[in-house]
Amino acid sequence: MNNDLNVKKLIGYIVEDKWTIVGVTLVFIVFSLMFSFFSTQLWTSTAIIGKEQNFTESEPRLLANKILLNIDDQNKKLTSEKIEKILNKTNLLDRFFALFYSFDMRKEFLLSQGISNDFNKINYWSSKLEIIKYHNINNTFLISFSYKNPKESLALLNKYTSYIVDKTNEELRGSLQSIKNINESYIETKLASLRKEAKEKLARDIIISEKSLLIAKVAGVNKPLENMNDNELFPIELGEKAISEKIAILKGGLDLSLLNPNIDNLEYKLKELKEIDVKSMNKVSVFHYIKSPEQPIKPDNLSKLLLLFFSTFIGVVTGSLLVCYKKTK
Repeated sequence: MNNDLNVKKLIGYIVEDKWTIVGVTLVFIVFSLMFSFFSTQLWTSTAIIGKEQNFTESEPRLLANKILLNIDDQNKKLTSEKIEKILNKTNLLDRFFALFYSFDMRKEFLLSQGISNDFNKINYWSSKLEIIKYHNINNTFLISFSYKNPKESLALLNKYTSYIVDKTNEELRGSLQSIKNINESYIETKLASLRKEAKEKLARDIIISEKSLLIAKVAGVNKPLENMNDNELFPIELGEKAISEKIAILKGGLDLSLLNPNIDNLEYKLKELKEIDVKSMNKVSVFHYIKSPEQPIKPDNLSKLLLLFFSTFIGVVTGSLLVCYKKTK
């Protein structure tokens, strides 16, 4: 009986002071409408990616093999290790992630899309680009982007992903180009040294031959001698006529590779290296889609109607509690 009286008394309080409850409820509704008006409704597009398969026969591998084929043997092992590290699918995907996470990359992309020039807004929207580990065993990852409407959310996720893939490919080309340039410089340096040695040897041979010619003239040796002896400092066994011809050949622009066959070999390798066009290498796939990007069908946060319902409910409950507290105090 007492419980029934208490309930009736509380209902009476509420009815009697109903305008207080209405006022509190209206305050909650106004705040919810303001929040709804000023807050951004977000839509999140997602995709699931995994490691790309090894591109054993793809263009970067073929270019790398061509570079290895035309470098000096002394550098082959070290260069091969560097190339394997560059082309490793795990390292390539890790580089993609690093660029994806980079604030500079996000800022550059968002500015290029004309989203905003304001730093705070750029910082806010860049935080909506995310990668998280999706499955440890299968080593898959969830990429996502949240934006103001579903269509642009999907478009921007696709564009940013392609943008980062392009940047990853730029770094891949740059790394291969760097290896190519280093080995070209090494061969050019070695060639310069071999050519210098060959020219010095040629100059020595000319001097020795000229001295031999003078001695042959004094000795009256016009024709080759039968008993040849090459151990003399200034050999005259060829005879005056043959030595004169030898001097003419040596002074007539002798191919230095005749003095050192390695020159010809290195010149060929350098020519082949310079003909390798790394910059025109086609784009390689950094990852493969396990689940392609999809346009979201519902927003991330509460709908305006649902928010209005909750604010009304909380307002009524809060107002009723306030009235009861005042009356029972």
